[in-house]
Amino acid sequence: MNGDRPAGFSRRKLLISAGGSLLVAGTARMAGAACLAVPAQTEGPFYPRRLGEDTDWDLTHLGQGTERAQGVVIEVSGRLLDDVCRPVSGGTIEIWQADVQGRYHHPAAAGAPDEGRGQGADPNFQGFGRVTTDADGRYRFRTIKPAPYGLGGSFMRTPHIHFKALAPDGGALTTQMYFAGESLNGEDFILGNVPPDLRPMVIVDFAGQSADGVPRGIFDIVVG
Repeated sequence: MNGDRPAGFSRRKLLISAGGSLLVAGTARMAGAACLAVPAQTEGPFYPRRLGEDTDWDLTHLGQGTERAQGVVIEVSGRLLDDVCRPVSGGTIEIWQADVQGRYHHPAAAGAPDEGRGQGADPNFQGFGRVTTDADGRYRFRTIKPAPYGLGGSFMRTPHIHFKALAPDGGALTTQMYFAGESLNGEDFILGNVPPDLRPMVIVDFAGQSADGVPRGIFDIVVG
């Protein structure tokens, strides 16, 4: 579960927030006529440079006829909303994440020999998915729970999934979603950059279940 920093990577760059859009995790909450939201978070260094042929909603298989990706299968779903909590249809939701070994499918994550970031990445894990929201603003992904990974030295990133949302009117959001109960949540400096009273909004409890028994979490996204 080790990692390596790509050329030009720095903690300062990783802390730069992507855009001014806003997010709500879980059921959308109201503050007057608007959805209560928290600041967007950084895109990070591993957004795909080149997309594969398979970018659908199910990241647990790469193409047809492949074995299932390693790890615990989960589902994350929710709605894309505007700043007064109206559903946004026809929007784009993208996710990307590490696999069960903490490795990304990304050329910058090919890794130095001493840490091996990216080397041995699960060949059956899609790593990236993109969907369009329906008439009610809903989206859904099936993926695996990512592992924590190192960024050099003793620093570890807690398990997380990167999200990017694009509304048809040009509104955009880039953020990250975290898992309730993770021991590294209190040590992760990206999560720690979110104000303490707003951190629960980006930490999702996967206590629910899909129709076939897969752990499911709800993550609603507000694009201003």
